[in-house]
Amino acid sequence: VGLISLAFLPDMIDNAYTGLVISVVIYAIGGGLLEVTVSPIVEACPTKRKSATMALLHSFYCWGYVLTVLLSTLFFFFFGIENWKYMSLIWAVIPALNTVYLLFVPMPDQENGSEEKMEYKVLFRNKIFWLMLVMMACSGAAEQGICQWVSAFVEAGLGVSKVVGDLTGPLLFALFMGFSRIIYAKFSEKIDLRRYLFVSVLLCAVSYLCISLVPNPVIALIACSVCGFACGIFW
Repeated sequence: VGLISLAFLPDMIDNAYTGLVISVVIYAIGGGLLEVTVSPIVEACPTKRKSATMALLHSFYCWGYVLTVLLSTLFFFFFGIENWKYMSLIWAVIPALNTVYLLFVPMPDQENGSEEKMEYKVLFRNKIFWLMLVMMACSGAAEQGICQWVSAFVEAGLGVSKVVGDLTGPLLFALFMGFSRIIYAKFSEKIDLRRYLFVSVLLCAVSYLCISLVPNPVIALIACSVCGFACGIFW
């Protein structure tokens, strides 16, 4: 609904920007609900290596990101960016098909009688909960801070076209993020997760420093890719 309204709503109301914002909010809610429902469903599946399976699951976000950037960029190259509304309608086909497909997917039982349910007032008094909340927010910010502006950064820093900027910026970021998750999924039994996280945090910090302080745009672009690798395991 959000992607379809993105193509029509800006023209249907007086303020086009308001129409864009409303559409984005709608599909952001859909994306958020998917994020918090798919993960526990995969967690409930009878697999032995839960963390590896979860890393593999989240790697598909990266491959979807790569596919979206690649196909959208090719579409704009051949048909012009002024036809972006048609691209929005094309992408709406995928969640529409998933709506039908999910009706036939068997769902594991999410209820576990052995676990005591925690009341919200107890949860909000838990310091670990607030610490985890801050860590999750920072992890998301570390990822979004790069992937949301890296295309424009590459265009301005390297002086290339939007097509090249999209393909070398977000694409490399997402590829390296996906590789990071695949590596952990493959070798999770041999990797110390705490150590992997610690190294990733250091890599992320160094990457941001290189991006902001190193005047060479090529090195900064490499740092963007490394940042994708570093952010990959945060989730």
